[in-house]
Order: sequence, then structure tokens, then C-alpha cells
Amino acid sequence: MAEPGAYEDTDVKILLQLHNLAAVDPGKAVEAEDVAKILMIKPEELIHRLFDLVSRGYVASLQDRVGKKKFHLTGLGLIKIESLFS
Repeated sequence: MAEPGAYEDTDVKILLQLHNLAAVDPGKAVEAEDVAKILMIKPEELIHRLFDLVSRGYVASLQDRVGKKKFHLTGLGLIKIESLFS
């Protein structure tokens, strides 16, 4: 089982990576597999964490025209990232 705070660290890394990829609105949403490769974590783990971030309002998910699930930061997610730098 993960240590307390381990998920939070992973969540911050995910949010930062979405920000680095400019995934800040539906038109710029990215696939989980692309983020997983960059962060070097299993896609299944990332998807689990992304859906947790969706439930907390930091990330939004959508399906593109071919049915692929994509993710992007919400306004709340952007505020969370900005708070790390202030």
C-alpha cells in the first residue's frame, strides 16, 4: 500500500505534466497514454489517478470523435498548479 501523501505527490506530477503539455481546455486535451509515457508510470495507474482528479474537480475528461478518452486541466486544476508557485 502507498504511503500517505504518495498519491498527492503523483497527483501534483500529473497536474504539472498536463500544464506542461498545455492541456488547459477541451481543444488541447491529451490522452492518458501520452502522459503515462512521459511520467514513466503504468497507463492503468495514471487513468485511475486521473479519474480521482476528475472527481475532485481538477481535471476534466472527454471523448474525441473516434472515441478516445482525453483529459485536460479545469480552472480549479490551474489554480492548484499556480498555488504551487506562490
